[in-house]
Amino acid sequence: MGEDTSSSVAVAAANEASLVESSVSSAATADFVKEEKLSEAAVIRELKDTIDDLNKTRVREQEATKDLKAQLKKAQNDLKEIKLLLDMYKTCTKEQREKAQIMVRTLCCS
Repeated sequence: MGEDTSSSVAVAAANEASLVESSVSSAATADFVKEEKLSEAAVIRELKDTIDDLNKTRVREQEATKDLKAQLKKAQNDLKEIKLLLDMYKTCTKEQREKAQIMVRTLCCS
């Protein structure tokens, strides 16, 4: 019977050790899961910040593109007007060109 008692004690001790290990293991797992959730939250926060920054950059670039398109359109219209004036000047007689030059001088200098 002494042998049964010592083996029962040994089994009980082994069971208790196993419970302690599983308790420590589950505590470590819980800590790991908690850290994992915190790191996921940090990553999510960082990704949201990056998305916000990209959206702001996109909006600024769209505004810059609109401005550049407007400048291009104005420059193209100015170019058409200059071409038209040059064509008109080329088709004029010498006397009309001289008159046009005088008119331009008076407009620019007054």
